[in-house]
Amino acid sequence: MAAEGITVVMCTYNGEAFVGQQLSSILSQTLAPAAIIVSDDGSDDQTLQIVETTARNGQVPIRILRNRERLGFAENFLQACDYVATPLIAFSDQDDIWAAKKLAKTYSAKVLHKAKLCVHSVEKIDSRGVLIERRRRPWTPVRVVEPLHSHPWGNFLGFTMLFDRALLDNIPRERRGVDPHTHYAKLSHDRWIYFLASTFGKTVIVNENLAKYRQHGSQLYGGTKRRGVRERFVTKLADGRTQATYLSAVAGARAAVLEDLAPAKDARTWLAGAAWWRAVESHLAGSAELYGHTSALQRLRLLGDNSRHGVYRSFKRGGLGMRRLIEDALVAISPLLKSGSRESSDYSPPAG
Repeated sequence: MAAEGITVVMCTYNGEAFVGQQLSSILSQTLAPAAIIVSDDGSDDQTLQIVETTARNGQVPIRILRNRERLGFAENFLQACDYVATPLIAFSDQDDIWAAKKLAKTYSAKVLHKAKLCVHSVEKIDSRGVLIERRRRPWTPVRVVEPLHSHPWGNFLGFTMLFDRALLDNIPRERRGVDPHTHYAKLSHDRWIYFLASTFGKTVIVNENLAKYRQHGSQLYGGTKRRGVRERFVTKLADGRTQATYLSAVAGARAAVLEDLAPAKDARTWLAGAAWWRAVESHLAGSAELYGHTSALQRLRLLGDNSRHGVYRSFKRGGLGMRRLIEDALVAISPLLKSGSRESSDYSPPAG
């Protein structure tokens, strides 16, 4: 496939401050895309004027879509994909900067490893373009993840994605379900691609910083402060059962979609995906049951049952992973920790 096989899909909303610089970095790619689609969600600043000026002066065709009503970022990206005529899509935000070889390197890795999705690492910059965080590159320059070997609730940054447009034809986006982290909100565009790609094929990760991820006050997402261990544990104690129950339902819904839409012929991939998500559904139900008890003895018994039933196996074996085991084990013994804390606080030394 030549360079004309890639369309860049960019979504904009009041992005006048940085959209010109981002478009310039896309137009400077060593592997030029066949087209750029810019879908604007109702900007009332100079965003569209900047895009139009760039379109007149650039060598790559830029198509501008103007939404009559605000769609929100996820729906905006996905509806823009309906206008893509090439085999590959690369998502783009409006405020980052791409390295000149971003498309070339992700395209080469994707083709070499016959993957459905290729992503890469990034470095963070501030509003002035000053570097604020560079991610350490691991020993392995490229990592390949087989189908159904990924974290069920993981994700990659949308603007790092280069993927097969045909993935979107497997399941209508109206059936993508809800987001695992924002309860009852529609699944975001990047998480949707993550789900489709990790179900239907391989993902290749290029461990090279191929974009500058801009952090600034007006962005929708990014730069969220990480919670400490204590804060995460307190949240897990308070909301663990509700969250596990919710995620179990999400997993069940995903399994149902794969079962419902599996073709009559060559359904192996679909049914394997459905079975994997059914296992996730069952494991999370078991985890939720553990959180439902207040007795440490009951929780420890359920922890053992869950372990025997494969709840804490690796993701590629259909489990929830070692981190979930650690979290559940800490929750299981938390009544003992509380009891010890109370005893300690109630103790008073004898007089004299």
